[in-house]
Amino acid sequence: MKTTIKITLIAFAATSIACEAWAQALPGAMIDIGGHSVHLVCSGEGERTILLDAGAGGWSFTWLPAQTELAAAGFQVCAWDRPGVGLSDVGPLPRTSATIVREMRALIDAAQLATPIVLVGHSFGGQNVRLFAATYPDAVAGIVLVDSGHEQQWTRFDVPESVRDNLLRLTFHPDALRRRIVNFHVVGPVMIARAERELAEAPSDRQLEELIEEIRSYGPVPPVVPREDVPAGLLLPIQLRKGPVNVRLFSVVSTIGAAIDVTLQELRIESFFPADEASEATLAVLLAGAATGDRDAASGTGTGRLAAKGPKTARGCFAFRSPRDRLGLNHLAGV
Repeated sequence: MKTTIKITLIAFAATSIACEAWAQALPGAMIDIGGHSVHLVCSGEGERTILLDAGAGGWSFTWLPAQTELAAAGFQVCAWDRPGVGLSDVGPLPRTSATIVREMRALIDAAQLATPIVLVGHSFGGQNVRLFAATYPDAVAGIVLVDSGHEQQWTRFDVPESVRDNLLRLTFHPDALRRRIVNFHVVGPVMIARAERELAEAPSDRQLEELIEEIRSYGPVPPVVPREDVPAGLLLPIQLRKGPVNVRLFSVVSTIGAAIDVTLQELRIESFFPADEASEATLAVLLAGAATGDRDAASGTGTGRLAAKGPKTARGCFAFRSPRDRLGLNHLAGV
């Protein structure tokens, strides 16, 4: 027993030293913003400075390909790790966009980044840069939203509040997405089978068991029908319809183990992609409407807009799904 503990401690120490050495080898600098420090990576030179804010769970290295190209185009491009993310120190609570905006302002001042600055925000980062621009308009030259989230993305989603926190609830509840899913006879059986397979692997997971019981109480679920054109478990075709809006998607699930963090069993990421060009154009309009506050575009009631072919920007709409985590759809609020 003592030998095992000793070996474990040695392995833990070696891992910690290796991680520390790896962190020190990364480019960038730690910037003190008043009581805690954040990691900032800057590259390139130019009259205009761009600050990149990643989505939830992302960090400065998420932007590396885009940062490299922008720097080569003649800009100073900086990406930061929000407090508690990447290499940055943990920041004060509450971790709201208002707090983050104040930290961004302190970072810009402490790092002496030239203003007015261009802010680029992805997903949750989009909400942050919009609030920053509203709070410090004189410091902002412009903002770029990359698949941005929106603070009203749930209130605009006409579904019961009690089911918004979980994709399974959202999919199966009769007053939520179930009424919008044209091919529910395909989607429903596959999703409930996934959940039951996970329960078989973790039979002591009472929370998951109760969730499956709740889902089945919403109404009968059709049996799984094998499809010859789609390999089992690889792709899931989904067709959504609301009024004049008709969107065809396919989803792919990626499961990521979390051996480092013993408090998280696994992270499951479900990625939704447009299955045809018409759906891609429709999603581009819906997402643009959600980002700009255009209720007609975001809700799909602007039929004239939907008739036009949109820009090819909506390559993927992402959602995190795990029966164990209270996470749900992120960008399909308009559908």
